[in-house]
Amino acid sequence: MSTTQIKAKPTAQPVNAREHLVQVVQELAATRKLLDQAENEHQATGEELAVLLARGKSSEKESFDLQAKRAEAKRIVESAQRDVARTLGKASEEVYVNKLAEAEAKLAEVVAKIGEFDQRTQRTATLTSIAELRKQRELSEQSVVELQKRVRSLSSTHEEAILALSNEGMKALLECFQDMLAICELHGPLIAELRNTEPVMYNMLLDLLNMTGDDWFLMFQGFPSSDGKIDAYRGPLYERQAAVKEQLRKLSAQSSNGAKG
Repeated sequence: MSTTQIKAKPTAQPVNAREHLVQVVQELAATRKLLDQAENEHQATGEELAVLLARGKSSEKESFDLQAKRAEAKRIVESAQRDVARTLGKASEEVYVNKLAEAEAKLAEVVAKIGEFDQRTQRTATLTSIAELRKQRELSEQSVVELQKRVRSLSSTHEEAILALSNEGMKALLECFQDMLAICELHGPLIAELRNTEPVMYNMLLDLLNMTGDDWFLMFQGFPSSDGKIDAYRGPLYERQAAVKEQLRKLSAQSSNGAKG
């Protein structure tokens, strides 16, 4: 099972707040996907390790007993070897040679039992797998921690990018309103005269410009359509845009007719 790797991906420098936000959203989504994969791998490794540990524990006592018997048989063989060396050329040499042969036979018997036990329980392979899984689990845990840090960092950057884009939008609106106030300063007296000379046109202008807080919210925020087919319906915005466009068309037509006359 491979451990999820964190790969640095170079990205182009954003030219504005919106492009920066798009890049952050994409990178955050990709990193969260990697984090999910790493967490799944870490969990799977832990489950596999738990199974192997349980398997190893079930044969632990039998393995301990066999290893103790081998150690004891090996000690007897070594003692017999020393006795044979000590009695070389003496009358008792043959006795100790026979004892050594018996001890070696018992040691071979224990070693054979250990081999059979290992083949039956796959203990050596299990212990090797446990060691490998523990190492892999350490690596996967490190990947999870690093990806969690990256997600937290990108989440913070995401919030900052949203705030920057919001500030950019508010700045654009205020600049537009600033231009509108400058127009009022320049043309206000003439427009005010329309209240008496062209009341219909004057009221139409006020209707288009007059918006409550709720009206502005509908301009800013999309919402689900009544038929449920559109998640972010912007109907009120589009309707007002169409109304403004129509009045501009009428004013342009009036200006053209006045110029011809």
